[in-house]
Amino acid sequence: MGSLMRSLVLPAMLTLASLSHAAFPEKPIEMVVPFPSGGGGDLSARIIAVGLAERLGQPVRVSNASGAGGVIGMSKVATATPDGYMLSYAAVDAFAVNPFVFKKLPYQYKDFKLIGLASRTGLLLLVDPALPVNNLAQFIAYAKANPGKLVWGSAGTALSSHQALEYLKQKDQIDILHVPFSGGAAAVNDFLGKRVSVIANTPSSSAQFVKTGQMRPLGITLPVRSPVLPEVPTFAEQGRADFDFDVKYAILAPAATPRDAVLRLQKALSEALSSATVVEQLKKIDYIPFVATVDEGEQVIRDETIKKRTLVETSGMKLD
Repeated sequence: MGSLMRSLVLPAMLTLASLSHAAFPEKPIEMVVPFPSGGGGDLSARIIAVGLAERLGQPVRVSNASGAGGVIGMSKVATATPDGYMLSYAAVDAFAVNPFVFKKLPYQYKDFKLIGLASRTGLLLLVDPALPVNNLAQFIAYAKANPGKLVWGSAGTALSSHQALEYLKQKDQIDILHVPFSGGAAAVNDFLGKRVSVIANTPSSSAQFVKTGQMRPLGITLPVRSPVLPEVPTFAEQGRADFDFDVKYAILAPAATPRDAVLRLQKALSEALSSATVVEQLKKIDYIPFVATVDEGEQVIRDETIKKRTLVETSGMKLD
């Protein structure tokens, strides 16, 4: 190639490459949800995916890769081509809890790049209406006066509903029997059947039973009241801001994803979470946007990891 031709062709090639690079995204994006379809986490992912798609100009397709406590889905994204076209919509516990409850974990937080925190939902502390308690302080006092009498049903070992129990057992020195179930629905069924007397469950899954008087809510683990049950006070309002076991979700990409793709995704997520449509749709399933800067999100994950690691190690929660 002659010098004149090179002087014309090479700049043109560089310009085309630059334009192509700046065009992210140029094809649909897959967002992997590491838990089954149909639950609140899955529904919130799909709501936010629509918001992202509107701002990115490409479809954001949600796929479910459940199993092994979220490990299968997280591993899929950790080992994906780092080009911005595969993301994870994961509970923060995937990093704050899983490394300490699994003996071997095929991913680490360093394998991912945080796009941002996305959403959160609270846990209601629910008791049998026959119990003479109406708030957290009365519940703790009753548990202390009746050691071993209460039975707490959780959605599963080491999940948020179990973590909340272990925290109260350690913090408030109470004796409550723990029964893990294979999900929140199973725990609700046994609660309604009077086989367990206490559960911690999401408002969207419990509101109908609260409204019919079959469950008595003592509070919610969110910084604000539930959109579905606004009459239920937060634990912070009861002087127990430390009891904050709400379920937090984040969107992440493989660690080596190009910076321009990461920034584009971060901008789209920030805009989506500020959308009135997204806020309203999340509210209907009792989720709220988790609006935070990326730096604030990193700090939340660090804080959660420190707190949960201590809880896991002192309680002996293990999954394998």
